[in-house]
Amino acid sequence: ALGALRADGEALISHEAARSDELKQLCGLTLNTGYAVGLNEDGTVTSPRFDLSDWQEVIALSSSGTGVVGLKTDGSVLWHYFRPLDAPDLSEVHDAVAIACGGTHFAWVSADGSVHVTGETAHGEGDAGNWTVF
Repeated sequence: ALGALRADGEALISHEAARSDELKQLCGLTLNTGYAVGLNEDGTVTSPRFDLSDWQEVIALSSSGTGVVGLKTDGSVLWHYFRPLDAPDLSEVHDAVAIACGGTHFAWVSADGSVHVTGETAHGEGDAGNWTVF
């Protein structure tokens, strides 16, 4: 699915199943086939498909075909995976400044610029070596 945010915060989404009147006045958007999740300016999250009403203080979103994750202001991560078997344990992430959600893996950049990957990485998804991005 393709998506974009207009200047007024309305989400434009190509995949009909992901469209919703709830996706307005957003400052961020992540989507995958069949769903979209919007980030509101107050740090809450709007999802017509999932109950993410308890997500607060979110500053970034990422999604995949198996889940959606949110980066909080304190560097921790919230996650909603569709099948518990796919969900990597993200409870130890406390210093993230950037996030990326894969099918069964998750990557983040720590405040010191180091890159980390967790979850299923049998096909080289986690081969970041000693990457530093700053």
